[in-house]
Amino acid sequence: MRVVEPGIETGVMPGEVYGVKPYVAHGILGLDVDGLASEYAVIPKEALVSLKGIELEKVSPLHVEFGYVHELTKLVESSSRGLIVGCGFTAYVLGLAVKNYRNSEILCIDTEYLKSLRDLGLPLKRDLENLKDKVDLLVLTEDIEMIDLRNLLRENAWIYITPGTFTLSLHYHGIPPKIKLARPRVFKPKYSMRFLNKVSPHITESQIKIVNELSQVIEALSLFERVLVNLRREA
Repeated sequence: MRVVEPGIETGVMPGEVYGVKPYVAHGILGLDVDGLASEYAVIPKEALVSLKGIELEKVSPLHVEFGYVHELTKLVESSSRGLIVGCGFTAYVLGLAVKNYRNSEILCIDTEYLKSLRDLGLPLKRDLENLKDKVDLLVLTEDIEMIDLRNLLRENAWIYITPGTFTLSLHYHGIPPKIKLARPRVFKPKYSMRFLNKVSPHITESQIKIVNELSQVIEALSLFERVLVNLRREA
């Protein structure tokens, strides 16, 4: 996003380019926070992610989206056991980021999962019954209908909700354990680039589509998990 007009006392300069995270402390942009359905989008300053010093590319939105990887790996370092829930591109990138810690595994229940998850070298589970140990860090990469916290989470476990996950239903049996819910707060695009650059061209081409017109988005979403819109500026 390129700034056309900065707000009062924002410290933002006209013409600067920022990434935008999808939510702020008050909710999700466009749903709980108004300002998108207009000729120019009005974005709260707290949703802006600085891209200074970063070479802008067509895939730069992905660098912003996964900018929380640095924050997440810090949680992985302090956890004894972590679980990434999901089957798609997000689960794959996060698997790349945490695979060297040797304390995480991936839970992918869908039969149509990203085949390359197996190539990460992390334990890949297909259902909750195959999880032998409780975890103290649960990373959600997609919307799911139900989590049985009684059999899954330790006391004081973290549930880390990634940007692409907007709904979460928690179903308790008996007395629930204490848990900590967290959405990403710190985004460092430069850090996430090192992991995105490791994604093979085959996965990138099969999972991500770049279009030049908004009218192409709906069709592209039926075929690709990620669709990036590259709006070209008029000369």
